[in-house]
Amino acid sequence: MSSIDAGPYIFDNSGELVWAGAADFGGVFANNPHVCQWKLRDHLCFFLGASHRGFGRGVGMILDSTYRIAATVQVGGSTMSAGDMHEFRLVADRSALISIYKVVPYDLSPFSVTDRIGWISESIFQEIRISTGEVLFEWSSLEHEETSPRNAVILPGATTIGGNGLDPGTPWDYFHINSVDKTQDGDYLLSSRHMSTIYKISQVDGHVVWQLSGQDLQTSNHTLLHPTYHKDFNFSSQHDVRSVAENATHSILSLFDNASDDLTTTSTHSRGLVISLDHTSHTASLLSTRFPQNTTHQMLSGSQGSFQLLPNANAFIGWGKWPFFSEHTLGDGDDNATTVLWGQFAPDASDTDIMSYRVRKYNWTATPHDHPAVYAYAHNDTTGVGTVFYVSWNGATDVAAWNFYSVAEEPDGDQFAKRGTGSNTLELLGTANKTGFETRARMPDKYAKWVFAEAVGRDGQAIRRSRICRTFVPAVGRLRDVCDEWGCPAMLSGVAAGKMMGPGDVDWGAVGYDGGFGGRTRYPVQPRKEPPGLAWQVIPQLVALVLFLYIAMIFLVGLAAAAPLAHDAEGVAEAEPIENLVARQYDSRCLGGCANRATCCGDN
Repeated sequence: MSSIDAGPYIFDNSGELVWAGAADFGGVFANNPHVCQWKLRDHLCFFLGASHRGFGRGVGMILDSTYRIAATVQVGGSTMSAGDMHEFRLVADRSALISIYKVVPYDLSPFSVTDRIGWISESIFQEIRISTGEVLFEWSSLEHEETSPRNAVILPGATTIGGNGLDPGTPWDYFHINSVDKTQDGDYLLSSRHMSTIYKISQVDGHVVWQLSGQDLQTSNHTLLHPTYHKDFNFSSQHDVRSVAENATHSILSLFDNASDDLTTTSTHSRGLVISLDHTSHTASLLSTRFPQNTTHQMLSGSQGSFQLLPNANAFIGWGKWPFFSEHTLGDGDDNATTVLWGQFAPDASDTDIMSYRVRKYNWTATPHDHPAVYAYAHNDTTGVGTVFYVSWNGATDVAAWNFYSVAEEPDGDQFAKRGTGSNTLELLGTANKTGFETRARMPDKYAKWVFAEAVGRDGQAIRRSRICRTFVPAVGRLRDVCDEWGCPAMLSGVAAGKMMGPGDVDWGAVGYDGGFGGRTRYPVQPRKEPPGLAWQVIPQLVALVLFLYIAMIFLVGLAAAAPLAHDAEGVAEAEPIENLVARQYDSRCLGGCANRATCCGDN
């Protein structure tokens, strides 16, 4: 895949393209597109920026359901760096988690770098308030002993991605943060690929609450400031660690176990894992393991990868450096799981130039802000030859059919609103059901010079119209001879390049242009939704009025209750002291719902 094609993509369950994000955000690196919740609505989130060796530089993007930019998230504080591609994730509908790689000078003399200052990649993450850019929390791997180079597993120069630390272009990436999540109690769960370890980080001061190492660590080399978790399984170079559930004694998490860094392996295949941690007995156990049982491809991914638990209890896996994704039932054990979906997004399964860091599955509904795109073709401009339409709408999810119209040339300003009145009329040439990303339809009865397409929803209502397009007709005696009723050949392989020519070799009189319509692009008047009936316009106002009156009544009653009791000449009982009311309010006998409240609590 060329760099111009790189970007976020959406496909449906049939493998049909829905949205090619490269059309809007192509030419740069996009990572981890997924549906996120912001302002109580579904949005599309992903990282956008540049990719370097093992990390990225860019920003977090939040798109609304029209594919317009709703917000961007940049790192803050004094990191003097940009957001990284590995993690951009929204939490609690208000903030975002984002990873950061910061290259800093470092004393690497203990690692035999003694002829110069060394360079190290510091793994950082921040939680940032989306609306203001305020940094709510920041954590650095260099600020804590357990996550410092003292506990490194991959040494300088051991791997290409790990770097040798000799200059800023090849910093030693000893930690390699690749996912961050927020737990239910407000702490953070992060993954270190190069340490093959998962950490829970305190929201208070950033200390390590607990850690789960995929491999048995040598205690002589590693600092263990808290109990380890005993387990009878392993993992390594993991990605996409997520908090699934937790309580005071247990934590459940999921991850993609790469089991390889392209140099060493810990299993015959990569896999998705669901793990339970018992914080009382300090044991870790496998709840589920998922990988395709029947595939001829060795599913061992030395980089990237994702594992997602779906609402229906299935598991969805992205296979990282390999151009595959799959969905599996959980079943009641590995042997009983079923692969229900298998996808491949590269013609050659061994092509590792086409890959995806994460693949996700969500429900997603979108109506793009822009208009459908249409191309019209006719083999000649004679009556009865027919007009062929090629139409698509990048990102639209609710189109069921297309209407195709012809338009008279040089219309007046309000011609499209009249829908068939006056001399300049619209003519419906035909309708075709949507088929895949691009629909091809031939209207056989008539050649139409100026046309447009209209998207129709599943409810039969028109959604949006394309611009007015001039039908392409190939020139007589030249291009027309190699064209047919559907179109002209394009991008033919093995065709020799044309000879060099000068101005005298050009038939200037045959050069065409899309003249007409006053020399400017024209769009038809867009479909209008029927306004709601009178009842639906009045009901919200009545509801608002009732709520206002109800709140006002509560406020007035509260004022009356708070007013001091009057003491007239006849003598009125004094108000009960506030300390007695508070004491009775929280009396344990009053909280259990006793049968006789007056007896239990003294109420009259």
